[in-house]
Amino acid sequence: MQSKETQLFGVLRTLVEKLNDKDEMVRTNVSLCLRNIAKNKPDEVLQTICTFKKSMPKMPTSEVAQLLSLAETICRSLNIDQVDSDTTLVALVDLAVQEMTHSNELIPEWQLPASQLLVAIGRNFCNRVMEGLVEKVQPGVALHYFVTHTLGSLAAANPLAMVPYIKQCLTTQLPQMGGLRSDHLRQAFAYCLARFADAISDYLANIDRVSDRTITKETFSTEMDLAFTTIANYWLPEAREPQMRDQILHAISSILLLLPPGRVEATAPGLLVSLLSLRKKKIPLPVGATRCLEAIISHPEVKAWPPIDQIVAALTELVMDAPDLEQPLTIKSHYEALRCFHTIDRHFPDKLSTFLSQHIKGGNEKDKATSLVILSHLASAGHVSHLSTLITAVGSLLDDPSLKVKRAVVKVIVVLAHKEVIHGNEGSRALQFIVSNCQHPGTSDESAELRQTCRDSLVLICTTAPHVAPVLAPILLRCFLLPEYNNLAGFLARCLALVHAKEPLDKPKLPEVLAKCIILIGAPFPEVGIYTLNLMKALSSCFEGEFSALLDCGSSKLIEELQDSEWSESLWEKSLINFMKSLVKAVTDSAWLAEFSDALTKIGQQDLPPENRNAQLSCLVSISVYKKDAMVASTLIQEALSASKQADCEKVCSSALGRCAGMDGEGHLQLTLAQLKIAAKDLPNPNMSMASKYMPSFFSSITGSDKSRKTDQIVKADRLRATLLLSYGEIAARIPGSVALLESTNVLEWMLDQISQTKDQLVLESGLVALHKIAESCSGLGCRDEALEVVMTQLKTGGVISLKCVAPLVKLPPALSLDVRIANMKKIFGYVIDENPEDAALSLALLNVPTTFLLSAGVNPGSLDEFITLLEPFIKSPTPSKRTTATCVLEKVLHTYADNLAPGLECPSSLCFAASLVALCIPRCTDINGVCRRSGVECIRLVLEINSFYLGESQRDVCKKLKKEISQEFLGKISNENDPDTLYQCSCFISELILRYLGNTQIVALVDSVMLSLTDPEVGGSAGVTVVLTALLKEKGQDLYYQVPNIINLYLKIVPQLNFDSVKTGAVVSMGSLARHHPKAVITALLNQPLPFTEACLSLWRWISKEEGLANEVCSNILCLLASNPLLEEPRDDRSPRVARAVPLAAVNGLCVMLSTESNVVHELSRSALPELLSALLIALAAYVGACPPVNIARKGSKTRSMSFVPNRDAYGMVPGRVALDACHALLNACGFSELTDTLALCRVDIGESLDSFMVTTQNLIRTIIEARSNIVTQLVSVINQNATSPEESTRITVVAVLSEVIKWPGCNAVLLEGLVQQLTASLDDENPSVRQLCLQGLSHIANIAAPLRERYVFSVLVALLQGLEETPGEGKAAGLATEALFGLAAVLPHVAKKQVGEMQSSLMFRVTPFLTKESVSVRVAAFRVFVQLILCGESFGGDAFLEQMPNVLINLLIGISDTDSRIVQDCYSGIQGLGRVLTEEKFTQAIKKLDSELSYEKSFKILIPSLAEAYPDLMLILLKNACGFTKSERAQTRACATSLIGRLCNFGDNSSFEMVSNKLTKLLNDPCAQVRATAAQSLSNLYMF
Repeated sequence: MQSKETQLFGVLRTLVEKLNDKDEMVRTNVSLCLRNIAKNKPDEVLQTICTFKKSMPKMPTSEVAQLLSLAETICRSLNIDQVDSDTTLVALVDLAVQEMTHSNELIPEWQLPASQLLVAIGRNFCNRVMEGLVEKVQPGVALHYFVTHTLGSLAAANPLAMVPYIKQCLTTQLPQMGGLRSDHLRQAFAYCLARFADAISDYLANIDRVSDRTITKETFSTEMDLAFTTIANYWLPEAREPQMRDQILHAISSILLLLPPGRVEATAPGLLVSLLSLRKKKIPLPVGATRCLEAIISHPEVKAWPPIDQIVAALTELVMDAPDLEQPLTIKSHYEALRCFHTIDRHFPDKLSTFLSQHIKGGNEKDKATSLVILSHLASAGHVSHLSTLITAVGSLLDDPSLKVKRAVVKVIVVLAHKEVIHGNEGSRALQFIVSNCQHPGTSDESAELRQTCRDSLVLICTTAPHVAPVLAPILLRCFLLPEYNNLAGFLARCLALVHAKEPLDKPKLPEVLAKCIILIGAPFPEVGIYTLNLMKALSSCFEGEFSALLDCGSSKLIEELQDSEWSESLWEKSLINFMKSLVKAVTDSAWLAEFSDALTKIGQQDLPPENRNAQLSCLVSISVYKKDAMVASTLIQEALSASKQADCEKVCSSALGRCAGMDGEGHLQLTLAQLKIAAKDLPNPNMSMASKYMPSFFSSITGSDKSRKTDQIVKADRLRATLLLSYGEIAARIPGSVALLESTNVLEWMLDQISQTKDQLVLESGLVALHKIAESCSGLGCRDEALEVVMTQLKTGGVISLKCVAPLVKLPPALSLDVRIANMKKIFGYVIDENPEDAALSLALLNVPTTFLLSAGVNPGSLDEFITLLEPFIKSPTPSKRTTATCVLEKVLHTYADNLAPGLECPSSLCFAASLVALCIPRCTDINGVCRRSGVECIRLVLEINSFYLGESQRDVCKKLKKEISQEFLGKISNENDPDTLYQCSCFISELILRYLGNTQIVALVDSVMLSLTDPEVGGSAGVTVVLTALLKEKGQDLYYQVPNIINLYLKIVPQLNFDSVKTGAVVSMGSLARHHPKAVITALLNQPLPFTEACLSLWRWISKEEGLANEVCSNILCLLASNPLLEEPRDDRSPRVARAVPLAAVNGLCVMLSTESNVVHELSRSALPELLSALLIALAAYVGACPPVNIARKGSKTRSMSFVPNRDAYGMVPGRVALDACHALLNACGFSELTDTLALCRVDIGESLDSFMVTTQNLIRTIIEARSNIVTQLVSVINQNATSPEESTRITVVAVLSEVIKWPGCNAVLLEGLVQQLTASLDDENPSVRQLCLQGLSHIANIAAPLRERYVFSVLVALLQGLEETPGEGKAAGLATEALFGLAAVLPHVAKKQVGEMQSSLMFRVTPFLTKESVSVRVAAFRVFVQLILCGESFGGDAFLEQMPNVLINLLIGISDTDSRIVQDCYSGIQGLGRVLTEEKFTQAIKKLDSELSYEKSFKILIPSLAEAYPDLMLILLKNACGFTKSERAQTRACATSLIGRLCNFGDNSSFEMVSNKLTKLLNDPCAQVRATAAQSLSNLYMF
């Protein structure tokens, strides 16, 4: 027998072997186990690692790295002082050194962990590590990368202990430096030197804390000098890799302070050259080099002047480019470079200033920019000595073309402005430089950056440098008024407003400034408006009286309007005109007003955008009209005519000319017309203009400049022509009676010529707009027909404008002829509705056109029919936009027709096409488009109103009634709401109106027309038609007896054309309404229909189910048919599939359809016959589960008694079980058991399925039904029990499934219970195992009945259950029998006499125990349930036999709490609670109280095992042995739990058990289950930690 210590090394070796397990969780637990053991046994663990590695010389490097990493982790986390330094640490150091230097190649993933292990040991035992490394640092021994790297890391980790070894290391390694050619060795040596130098500096800084104070800087100066010479003179120039170069630079900067006196001064020039040579093209100077430069310059020995030109060149990129905040290295480089310049300036200020000045004067672009940035940075940082240099530099560089230099100059100017040195002419030039570059003309990104920099800088100066205002204000004012700065005017206004608060502007310039501001606010966005208005508000302080107040208040209101989220351009224009009007009226100084007008005229000579031109002309109009100044008016007209030649200024100029002619009752009409006539005469002929636009190729000899000049002249002429046309329209609209003046002066004739002859779109649209205004402004026009012909000719070209022009022309007398009217309307409808249905503007413009044609033709049915004929194809169109537009047009026409009806002798007595017109509009009442729905309802209302007028009724009364019924609220609801209920109500309401107002004489025609409307292409429209048709047939069906055949034929003809299911359903409902009046033709032809039923046949089944008498009769026949006929065909042999018979299946299908109908008749029928229907459908469902459909139809042949079978291909897709299941669904829903739908959904009925799911579904179904309808239980048992001896197994299964649920019904009396028990007991001998399983389940329900009845049967039931348990192994197909028997025992045991249970308790436990570890979850759940019940019974009657089994019972319960099923876990906790009544020691009972089923089994073990060991120590060894037995279980979860349990129990055994447990856990480390291996490692940790 071995002790713990003896076995420890074997266990540790096994654990170390499992460090490379394939599972991550196992590796983690093994590593954790080793670390935990190392807390108490660090020597053993570390020695095992060393010996294991030595025994495995060919171990893969990845595994070696993992071992070394583990050792390094242990050394870092433990108190390393407790480790044996003479054996363990020596072996560990030797292992690490050997692995680190085994290969001369660089393999970081293998050698780095070894180096880290040495560093971890060296934190406390640096001498031991150096003893191991000293062999590798010998003269003549080649340097190893990681040996050198480790020495440097040791110096960084433990500098005070490492410094005494540094001199020896350097003495050995320095001779080899010259021969190093490998970059990675050089990098390692540079890394080591840098850390050595840093360690020496730390040592000297803490000299008071060390024992050896004889070590000084001079101790290492010679070695450091040699190392410095090599790395600075040879390695640095040859370095190529960035990492290596950084290490060398770090070493140089660290060594500088350790060099001998005079050495830095002597080598500084050469070193600076080497450092500066590191700068490459497009690669800035490294950070390490910058740090070295700063160190050299600031060194006390460096007194000579450094090569500043080279330093500036090297640091240029670092200084010029702004650092990227997302890249910390660029930030560090930038500020290191600036720190270098601060250091230079601190030591050599005069020389630096002189050098930078020379570069500014004679350097290249880069030199200038860099020097400026450096000087500005130094000046802003407080180096005031450079201000004079900056001032001179700015003056010399203002004209430099370089963008980089310009940006640098701008930054310098900002610095100078804040230093208060900007003044005089030099200051003006500098500020002008910034203003000019705010609109730098370049398109590159660099130019954009310069512009933004200048703008930001100028705002900054205006805001934060008040002393600059006297110099800056005149510059800003001059630039603001210059046309060259128009694009910058808004920004300049912003700056002027800021400066004006510090330096008021010159008053003589105020008229010009205010005029410029007025023009600018015409186009207020994106930023011009608010900035300019703020300037105007600021300028208000320069005026007096009412004008000052208006300027201040008006600017504030306009600013508020601009900031409004609902800003409108038209409202803005009105606000501006009112603002100008108030300002002009407030002016009292005529001289100032003249100056203001001249300023507006002067600015108007510039090329202004349309919005700014509008503001300029509007202001001049206000002056000319309200001050009655003819001279200003003449100037205005010339300005407008001249400006109209600019692009997009036609409307602006024409509006100004119209207002000049007349505004607010005042104006200069004659002057304006005279000037316009002169301008029109000077225009070239439009045909000549177009001819010149499309010159033939033989004019190619003309030069290109001549062509472009002539084309430009033609374009300007067309713009002027468009302006003249618009001006005449404006004059006609503004001045009453001016149309006659225009016609008398041949202006209209000239306008028509221009419209008809031009090919220019602008001229055409302008002419049409003017013609529209003229037509609306007059009551008669002599050239009306010519004008209309011109407009119709230009219909497609003019579009919306042409349509708007048609209506006012048609209104003018005389009326149009029939042919002209129809031709024009057809052309208009074709263009708008057919060709451009999606154009909302055209559709809107179309609405007013037909009404004018109707009124022109006269209000009569003939003219109305013309429009209906033209619109009908569009109203029925499948395109929604066409339907909507056409319906809206029809509504407008009908409105006009109804509003203009008048009685007369020739008035007809009826509107003959009223029915067809109503039917045409019905689909549109439920169209998908809300606008179309509203128009459709309005059309029907108007048709009914018009029809009532022709029938002789009072149109006014009918109109009031209809408007009252079809209110605006109703119209708004149907247009805005698209839900089906609203549309259905709308259709019902429409049908009521039609029946009430149309009249009986047109009903027949209406029904035919409405049925034809069922084919409407839109689903909502055709659905609405079905509702109306149903209402018509319901109300008027009794009068249509002779029309029924025609109606049915038409219905059958139309149904195949219907594309929507909802419409088909609605059509069937409408036919059902007709069938209520004539029902006898549809009763007798149902059951012989082929399967599956067609939709038409199904619809008739549904209709029949709603008729009470017929529904009862059909239901009775179906039940008799199902009871008297076999449900399945006779199989030919045992291998033949089960096939359903056609007629019973059709009966079930029909019954399903009837029961599925939502009808009170069906509900009453299903409730009254529920036992019979439920029994029949359950038996049918059991028979049809997995059955095949009937695919052959028997038909009579031509000979007597001959039969033939025809394949029914449509039946191949049927599933008979699905049909029966749907019938059950329908029955339950009809009886009010809709909550059982999910229960039935669990039943699998597809072809080939078994009855397993059917049995469960049936039991759940019966349980719920008898709870809700207990009065049918006896009748249900009586009906179902008639089939108990059926030859069909499916039927017997159904019977037993029902009876097994009925037996636990609380209302079961003695007579009924006796019969149930007898039937179930008799069925235990059934050959079908499913029947026997259901019988066991039913007998177990005896436990749920009342006590007096239960006592009579409980023991006999217990015997029957035990018999069932003996007959099954509990696995495979027999698992169900075992489950039912065990669950039955668990339920019955509490009700059996305690004495009887006690007598067979031990044998029962012995019989149940094998089922506790079965793979089947249900079997385990049932077995543990019985097991716990037997434990609870053992409280008083178990005896000694039960106590002998106590360890076995307890270990089973402890293993059970790890089960994945929560029910088993809960039962096990209950069992442990029950044991607490037998094991009554207080510590154990207190621990039991702390248990909770929510705890993991590991935490439960942690609570329970210690208290159990204290209370019953004798049990622990037995429990431990029993737990070891469970490690052989086939279930991985059981093995894992047993392993965890062993880890808790192992510390309470003796030495013999320790050896057994250790061996067992060690073997489990090789278990195939990863969870078991991980748990074994954790248990081993527990075993060896105590």
